[in-house]
This record gives sequence, structure tokens and C-alpha cells, in this order.
Amino acid sequence: GEELLEHGEGFHNVKLYNELLHVPLLVKIPGKAPQKIEKKVSQIDLPSTLCELVGVKPPSSFKGKNFFDETREIIFHESGAGSKEKMNGWIEIEKIKECKFACQSDSWKYILDNPLKKEELYCLSDDSGEQNDLSGLRPEILSKMRKIMEDFQRENPPLSLLSALK
Repeated sequence: GEELLEHGEGFHNVKLYNELLHVPLLVKIPGKAPQKIEKKVSQIDLPSTLCELVGVKPPSSFKGKNFFDETREIIFHESGAGSKEKMNGWIEIEKIKECKFACQSDSWKYILDNPLKKEELYCLSDDSGEQNDLSGLRPEILSKMRKIMEDFQRENPPLSLLSALK
């Protein structure tokens, strides 16, 4: 999860490119043979997976899936606040407009930068380094990915995962 100048900066930052998001997760499970999961998973899936591994039914408020059993066609990402100067730990309700959001399939990735009102689109099968923004060249894919993001945000309003903890 480190950017090493692939997109002009280094270390951890608030961008949503795969060099910061696609990181290995190693878990040792007693009594279970080693296994490599090739499909996309998300951090939201980790609590449900861990519950099921220890024989506990995940609470209904958990939105994740057991990543040993289920496949996710699209994964979603969000950054914190939009700039390093404004980052101060937890996201506050009024700072949602400063966040960045992304959705990603096997082939495509859509990034919405709320602070800049900018959209990016990458064909991951041709451009795994996310260097060639196709948002101006592929309006049909951009529209499809934008709708997927809008539907997700409508069904999962910002901070809805935190409200389940109350």
C-alpha cells in the first residue's frame, strides 16, 4: 500500500489507485490448509469472513461477505478527506464532500474525486498501472460505472457502516 511516484507522489496518501489499495492479506488459520484467493475481496468482507471461520454467525449489520465462499463482481473504495492539509483522522459528516470514491470490476475502474468534481476511468486489463484516463474516450463505460457508484452510494449512504454500530 505505498505509492512510489507512480502517480506523482510517494508513500500513503488519499488517492485511490491500486498501488495503494491492492495489498496482500495474510491470515494463518489453525487447522486450515494454506490457500491463495485470486478473486477480488474488500476489507468490508474481513469481519464476516473471520466470524464464519470461528463458527459465529455474522451480525446482520455486517455488509461484507465471506470471501472464501462468495465472489464480488465490483468492489468499492473511499478515501478520507480530499487533501492532506484537511486530513485529521476520522471523517466527519461535513467532510464527506471532500472524499474520493471508486468502484472497480475485473476490467474497469472508476474514480470520483468529489473535491475536484473530476471523474477518472481506467481499463485495468490494458492499463494495470492506471496511467491512461479514458473518461473522455469511453463515455458509455463511464456512464455505466458512474451508475454503479451512484446505486451503491444510494443504498449505502456515507457513514452508514458507522451508524450500524450505534
